[in-house]
Amino acid sequence: MSLTQDHMIKDFQLLAGTLSPAEALVELVTEYGVVLDEHSKPVALVTADDLEQAANQGISSLLDTKIGFPATIIVGCQVMQDLVKWEGFIDRYERIRGVIIIDDNGVFGILAITTVRNYLNTLKNRDYELRGDRSGAAGDSGLPGRHQSSKMVLKCGECGFVNELSYIDYKKLHNCKNPNKLHELKLT
Repeated sequence: MSLTQDHMIKDFQLLAGTLSPAEALVELVTEYGVVLDEHSKPVALVTADDLEQAANQGISSLLDTKIGFPATIIVGCQVMQDLVKWEGFIDRYERIRGVIIIDDNGVFGILAITTVRNYLNTLKNRDYELRGDRSGAAGDSGLPGRHQSSKMVLKCGECGFVNELSYIDYKKLHNCKNPNKLHELKLT
């Protein structure tokens, strides 16, 4: 089974980060929306409920630091291996909506979090050997383009800067990558 080909959601809406949550709510006609930053990079996977909560707070932009959208995982072409890499993160955060899949041309599709959790549970139940060296048996196929390392996108709860991380260590958090303010990354 190819998780990506069999379960990927292609019916989603791209939402400019400059929109207000109320404007985005009006534009969202699908179950999921992908919020894009000013460089057209995905920063959040949202639902109408997320947008409604932000609109009720009086937030002016989808990129506002006060929003607190669920953490978002963004993976490249090696979807299955990348998901195995984020398994602990997925288990830790209940609010994750799903995973954004990117390729060389931008956002390729979405995997709902229920699909991802079912996939990871299937691997555990079948007792697969999972290797993180990118040559393991858990590889996915069928996506065009070259592999892009998976990055987790986390908005700092203190300053709102969007951090792209390859991994997260909860015992010793990274410093926020905001070039204007040196401080420890704060999770919301």
